Amino acid sequence: MKSLIVAAIASTTLAVTAQAGDIYGGIAYDLGRWHTGEQTNHGTLILGYAMQTQVGKISAEVDLGAGITGNESDYSTTRLRGLYTLPLGSFDGLASLGGTMYNDNGTTHTSVNFGIGAEKEMFNGFRVRGEAIRDLMQNDHTPVTVLRLGVVTDF
Repeated sequence: MKSLIVAAIASTTLAVTAQAGDIYGGIAYDLGRWHTGEQTNHGTLILGYAMQTQVGKISAEVDLGAGITGNESDYSTTRLRGLYTLPLGSFDGLASLGGTMYNDNGTTHTSVNFGIGAEKEMFNGFRVRGEAIRDLMQNDHTPVTVLRLGVVTDF
């Protein structure tokens, strides 16, 4: 089943990239908070492809995160998400849905994620982004809420 989902996402991404769109990238700080009270600090690289619609943008995005403090050095995340961006006047609203893979000292955990946020153009094409992302961890793992603050720009 997982192979089928990966194949569907890959073929959809390839079909979308055949049309005109914008490639963008950026960096972010992620504060991850488990509902057990623990937290992690991540530096995250973001890469995405956005396609304009009549009302907003539809994007496919991948982000790679790694722990930035000493006790989190063996901890990383990979997210693959679809985003919808809607212009709301002076800023754009974001909604996302996707999947997350956590790697914790060689043990992999998977999750569905969803998020909401906002993005505002600041200067020379750079946009500041704030998001709240919820990872619905599977099995016996507690859910994680990620608060993200980042900067993205088109290439």
